[in-house]
Amino acid sequence: LVERKAHYFFGTLPDAVALFPGVEGLIREAAEKYPLAIASGALREEIEFLLGKVSLREFFPVVVAAEDVVRGKPDPEAYIIALARLNRLVSGRPVRPSECLVVEDSRHGVAAATAAGMRCLAVANSYTPEELTSAHLVLKSLERVDLQQIIEALFVR
Repeated sequence: LVERKAHYFFGTLPDAVALFPGVEGLIREAAEKYPLAIASGALREEIEFLLGKVSLREFFPVVVAAEDVVRGKPDPEAYIIALARLNRLVSGRPVRPSECLVVEDSRHGVAAATAAGMRCLAVANSYTPEELTSAHLVLKSLERVDLQQIIEALFVR
C-alpha cells in the first residue's frame, strides 16, 4: 500500500511545486542563523522529493520522517529525535527543547511540538487560526514575516 501511495503521489505532482507565500524566504533567513530540521509524518522519499523540487534540501541537515518514529504526531517523538540529531551536529552546548522554534500547520503537529517542550508558531494553511490556538503564536501566513520579531515575541521575556 505504501508503494502504491508513493506511485500515485509522485505521478500526480506537477513539474513545478509551489510553496506557501513566505516559506522559502523564512527558511533561507533562518538557515543563516540557526540549524534547521524537518520532523514530518510523511515518508522520507516524499520529503526528499519535494525538497529537491523546490531546491531547499541543503538547508535541512536533519530530516525525521514517518519511518524514523514509532509513534506519529501528536506524540512528540519526531521532534525529540530531530533535536537529538541536530545536537549531534552543533558544536558547544546542546540546544534545549525550550530554545527550539517549530513551525507547524496542523493540530497534531502543534500538539507534538508543545508536548516536546518547544515553542510553536502555527500557520493557518491547513486549519483555521481558531483550530491552532494551542500554539504559542498563530499567523495566517508567512508572507512578509519578520523572523526577528517572531523570535523576540516567543523567546525574549
